[in-house]
Amino acid sequence: MKAWHRWSWAELRHRLVLTAEEKRVISFVIAAFLLGVGTKCYRDARPQTPIKIEKKRAILRHARDAASQQHD
Repeated sequence: MKAWHRWSWAELRHRLVLTAEEKRVISFVIAAFLLGVGTKCYRDARPQTPIKIEKKRAILRHARDAASQQHD
């Protein structure tokens, strides 16, 4: 049986050697996660009220504006 021994940060750092590409990928994932959390918190703090649009009147207004522009 192996005897348990105390590990040190230097030993752990030596075992977990990452390449430059792996470091970039980990950095990107962490940045994307933090950006997502930040966006969620921002949207939760500032809820947007939905804009109520009356479709029938909007269509009529658009048609009236288009007709008036053709006559000018």
